[in-house]
Formats: sequence, structure tokens, C-alpha cells
Amino acid sequence: MIINKARLIELLYHEKENVRDDCAHALTSFFKKSNGVIHHLLESAMKYSKNNVSLVATIKYFVPDDDEFQNVLKYLHHMNNTEKQTDLDINNLYNLKTTLMEFPFEILNRNKNCFQFSSELLKDYEIASNREKVKNQSPDKLWNQMVELCKKYKGGMAEKDDRAYGQLLLEGLLKHRDYTRRKVTIYLGNYDIGNYQMEQYLVKLSGKLKIDEAVPYLFKIFNSSDFMEYIYSDCLTALGEIGSKEVVEEIEKLYQPDNKNRGALAGTLGKIPFEYSENLAI
Repeated sequence: MIINKARLIELLYHEKENVRDDCAHALTSFFKKSNGVIHHLLESAMKYSKNNVSLVATIKYFVPDDDEFQNVLKYLHHMNNTEKQTDLDINNLYNLKTTLMEFPFEILNRNKNCFQFSSELLKDYEIASNREKVKNQSPDKLWNQMVELCKKYKGGMAEKDDRAYGQLLLEGLLKHRDYTRRKVTIYLGNYDIGNYQMEQYLVKLSGKLKIDEAVPYLFKIFNSSDFMEYIYSDCLTALGEIGSKEVVEEIEKLYQPDNKNRGALAGTLGKIPFEYSENLAI
């Protein structure tokens, strides 16, 4: 790993807004879901309260300890009780409320008493609780529901509510890593590509689970996709998450002057923080 997390955290306090924002973005790219970041994002957001939208919006990508979680709630409460709310305040309020729903449910549940002071927050907790029940189903139930949902939309993208439910199924499957890895590998090897929604879920699961065996299939789907389609960027994200030497070697093969995807492939290299990726980028 060639990216220094401690240095990025240190630069969150830099006086220049663009430096703070770039560091927040880099932390999200390379240390997503890690601990020990939220405290610094909050401190910097409060210190630079007139230019803190990017910092506040980034909080949801990290995992808080109990103190950090309670400080997020306090900051939300403070923003909610500001007498003359600016557009910045309204934006930050929205981001903070969204953030609460992104945190692992066990943290929300452990701090349930903190939601009691607000009926609106208590409602958010109940929504999160219902979402968790969906994710806690058995892996077979989760997978079968995902397959059925995809059959319903074989010709295109699912409707909004079904997409949201599908995302819960996907998050539930990520709790069963070995089971889901086997299923994804089998489907990619035998599945008749053509169901857009299923392709999208397989691509996302491949990236999140860092399935090396999926790399050839991800490139196949990527090369046959239009850059305007969601799955195009999903493939690039998944390949960056896997980040293996095989990914970099295949990018090198495709990185030709006449390749219309050249720029997008270069962007994927930037998501792989290892020397073998940096050497090709140089």
C-alpha cells in the first residue's frame, strides 16, 4: 500500500479547502469502511464550518465507535436547532441523516437510547431495524429473492423500490462471504449474459468480495457495455476493488491509443494503491 492514511488524516485540517476535500476523497477511495476517521472529519467540519459540505458528506463512508456516533448525533442536533439555517446547513442536515442510515446497524442498536429525544430520529431507527431484518435472512433466501427480482426485470433496470430492496439483499449476501463467492463464481461461469439486473448484482458482489476468478468476466461485461450504462462504471469500480495484478495486466493490454475506454481504464488504475498499478500509470 503506497497511500499513507495518517498523512491524509493530518491534511484534513489543512487551511485550503481543496486540500481538505481531496484528502477526504482519497480516504473514501482507499480506506472506506475503516475506523478512526470520523472524529477528524467532524473536528475539521466544525473548524471550517463555512466550507465543510464535502467533509460532512464523507462521514457515512467510515465506521464510527460509540463516541464518534454520539458526536455525529450531537452535531446533527446542533444543526437541526440552528435558528437561521443556510443552504449549507440544510445540505449538511440531509447528509447527516443519510449518514445515520449508512452506519452498521449494530452501532445504531447499541446506541438506541440516543434516538429517544427525537420522534423523527426514532422513525429512522425503526426503518433501519426493518432493513436489517431483510439482510439477516438466510443466504439461500437472500439469493433466491435476488434471482426472482432479476427475472422480473430481465429486459432492463428494476424500478426504484425494487432496486432499494435488491440493495438490501446484496448487503445481506455480503455477510455470507464464502456462500456468495461460490454462487457468483458459478453464475459468472455458466450464466447466459443478457439479464442486465443480474449482471449488475454479480459485478457489484465480485468487487465487494474481491473475487479474482471474476476478473475475465468483468472485462467481458465492461467491453460489451456502453459508457452511459450504470454497469459500465460498476465494472470499473469492481475491478478497482479487486485490484489484482491480473486486473492491471489486462488494463495494460487494453490501454491502446485507439481505445475509446482509455481514460476510464486510467481512472481505475488510480483506485489500485499498489506499486504494480503505479508503475503502469507512470
